[in-house]
Amino acid sequence: NEPFYVTNNSSMTREQLQAKLAKIGIDAPVSHLYSSALATVKFVQANYPEASVRVVGADGIRVAFADAGLAVVESGNADVLVMGIDRQITYDKLAELCIVVQQGAVLIGTNEDVRFPSEEGFIPGNGSLVNLVANVSRVEPIFIGKPSPVMLELIASDHSLSKNEMVMVGDNYDTDILCGIRFGCRT
Repeated sequence: NEPFYVTNNSSMTREQLQAKLAKIGIDAPVSHLYSSALATVKFVQANYPEASVRVVGADGIRVAFADAGLAVVESGNADVLVMGIDRQITYDKLAELCIVVQQGAVLIGTNEDVRFPSEEGFIPGNGSLVNLVANVSRVEPIFIGKPSPVMLELIASDHSLSKNEMVMVGDNYDTDILCGIRFGCRT
């Protein structure tokens, strides 16, 4: 059986993830690559199919939403605000997003990673930015990426797998292993 690759990275498309894996010698079919961007799109389609959606982030999340046929708005208010990592975010943009949420948008983060490593030390992850908007707006965000079991639920559904046919392997207890535990498969 071909393994699945599950990442909280919402900045890359499935094809970009495939190319990244190929550089380290892993030949993975696109259908076996699951990102928090893809999972977030499917979550919004299932739960907010008629909503206007404001999307913040890089290629991965933007392309995923553009391909989904949802009503994406580039500025102003929306029913749903989806936040993926945006490395060019500014104070003014964060302030504007806080207003969008205070005007009633549901706040969804592709993942809740507060930080991730760089060669110089830890730097802010998407969860830090989403939590900033949530704290200012006094709302509880919805997070889709690991440790949420949403991506494993998608894999099981998309590929007709049962929990006892799956095992989650990862290098981070707080995201990967907890995701498997919450989903109910072996880790």
